[in-house]
Amino acid sequence: MKYLNFKYILLFVVAYIIALAALFPVRWVIPSISPMLASVGLTVNQVDGSIWQGKAFVKHKQLGDINVQWQAKPLHLFRLALPMQIETTGRYFDVKALVAPSVFGIRASDVTGYVDEQAVQPFLQPHRVTLQGRLQLDGIAAESSWKYELGEASGQLTYSGGPIRIPVGRSIETYEVPTMLGELSSNEKQWQLQINSTDQQTFIEVNLERSGLATLSVKRTLAEVMDIPLPAGGRSLFDVSQQVF
Repeated sequence: MKYLNFKYILLFVVAYIIALAALFPVRWVIPSISPMLASVGLTVNQVDGSIWQGKAFVKHKQLGDINVQWQAKPLHLFRLALPMQIETTGRYFDVKALVAPSVFGIRASDVTGYVDEQAVQPFLQPHRVTLQGRLQLDGIAAESSWKYELGEASGQLTYSGGPIRIPVGRSIETYEVPTMLGELSSNEKQWQLQINSTDQQTFIEVNLERSGLATLSVKRTLAEVMDIPLPAGGRSLFDVSQQVF
């Protein structure tokens, strides 16, 4: 009985400390994280509120102005977690998510929204690639421990399709990318993202194993649907792998 009482007291104290920390004005935190934000091209122009609830206007060197709003959900404090409803809005995207950091790890769920092609164009431009279309996110969820132990993952993605211009030799060729449907799932071995056509032809497979090995396989069916000339043989257009953690 004494052990149980001590356990509940300790749980209350930890939750109370987290609650006090969440009430700190967020502007006090910005100076300590500014170097990290700058390393990914972000600067904070205006911030208001606390860690518990607030909003900020940030600027990305390539994406432009971004409006960020957050709202914590305090009922989960006694689970040693602080879920936060976060919404990021820019000129070319609008994404909402429930992000729940805890003493054990982090979980993102109910990730919904869209990303238009203009949001990724600055990253494609150095490679002389232009793309059109919208990526829709629907109920994406994923969780991991702080030691990169992968939990469950699920959700759907939809790419509207559209023209893409890519360099081929000395010229720029235009191809039509079909509508693609993505399914994120997990099992005891890995996370898997499978991207299919609307008639269930497999176009792309992305796997992240629990050992940290990521693999990408682009199937020949995608090139065939896009009328890209290919040499005979093989089921994959190309396969790559990379240890990510």
